[in-house]
Amino acid sequence: MADVERAFFRVEGLSGPQWASWSGMTFDLARGDILLLRGESGSGKTTLLKALADLLPSDGGSIVLQGRPHASLPPHIYRSRVLYVPQRPSILPGSPRDFLDMVYDFSANRDLGPLPEVEDLSERDTEAAVTADGASLNAHGWKIEEAEIPLESTSTADDASSIRSGSSARNNSRDRPTVDTRSLRRAASKSFSRAPTIPNDPIFLSSAEWGLPTSVWDREWSQISGGEAQRVGLAVPLCLIGGKRKGDGVLLLDEPTSALDSRTAAAVEKTLLLSRTALTLIWITHSEDQARRIITLVDEDNHRRRGSPAKYDDDLPRERKVFVLSLSASSLQN
Repeated sequence: MADVERAFFRVEGLSGPQWASWSGMTFDLARGDILLLRGESGSGKTTLLKALADLLPSDGGSIVLQGRPHASLPPHIYRSRVLYVPQRPSILPGSPRDFLDMVYDFSANRDLGPLPEVEDLSERDTEAAVTADGASLNAHGWKIEEAEIPLESTSTADDASSIRSGSSARNNSRDRPTVDTRSLRRAASKSFSRAPTIPNDPIFLSSAEWGLPTSVWDREWSQISGGEAQRVGLAVPLCLIGGKRKGDGVLLLDEPTSALDSRTAAAVEKTLLLSRTALTLIWITHSEDQARRIITLVDEDNHRRRGSPAKYDDDLPRERKVFVLSLSASSLQN
C-alpha cells in the first residue's frame, strides 16, 4: 500500500508474569490512537500497563517504540517516554511540588531530543492497525477490536458490545436503551470550543483546566484528598509527554478519573483528548459511559482537525482511532 506507515507503539506476542491471565498480547498504535482496556477486576489490566511501562518483567514478546525495540533502549530513556499513571499516587515524603521538582530534574526529562538511533534495527514497516480476533476472547485471554461511532450508540452497564465494531453489536441494539451520540458530540463541541495547548507547567494546567488550587502543591501528601492527589499524579506525566515532549510518548492511564466528580472528570477527559497535540493513550476504564465519551471526543477531534488542521501542533499519519482491548479474569494459562 502507498500509505504504509511505521507504528508509533507496537506490542508483539507480549506475555506477562506467571500470574497474569493474558499472554501473546499483540497490537499496533499510530501516533494519537487510543486503546481502551476493559475487563473485570483481576483480569490483568494494571499488570499489562506495568509490563508496558517496563515496571514488571514480561515472559516473552517485544515492545517497539517509534521503531526502536524496547530492549535496545536504556531503561531511563524508555520510561521517560512510556509513562505509567497509577490510579492512586503513592504517598511520598514532602509535597507535590517537591515531587515535581525531583521528576523534572531527572536527566531523561531534561533531554528532549529524539530517541537515540539503534544499529541493526529492522526496517519492516507496517500499517498501524490492531490484530483483531473476532467477537470472542481468544485462547490467550484477550480480544481487540476497533471502535466505531454509529449515528446512535447503544449500551447497558454490563454490555461492552456497544463500543465495538461489528454487526452483532448493532443487530442486538433493539433490546437496549439508545443514546444519541450526535447530542454528545454537540455538547462536547459547545463545552470545549477551543483546542488547548498542554503547557510544560503541571501546576498551571491543573489549576486552569481542572480547578485544583495551587496551594495543594505545597501541602504534605498526607494532607490532600484522593481527587487532589489524582489530579497531581496525572498533571505531571501529562505535561511531560504532552507539553515538554509535544506528544512524543505514550501515557498508560489506570482509571485516571476514578476519584473525581463528574464535572472535573469531564474536564480531564477533554484535556487528554481535545488538545492541540494528539496524545497516544492506553486507558483503563470500568465505566461504559466514559468509554462512550472517549470515542465521541476522539471523533470530535478528528472532525476539528479536518476543518482546521493549521490550529494543531502535530502532523498525524492518519485520523485518530480508538480500539477496545477486553481481558478476561477466568482465562487459563497452558
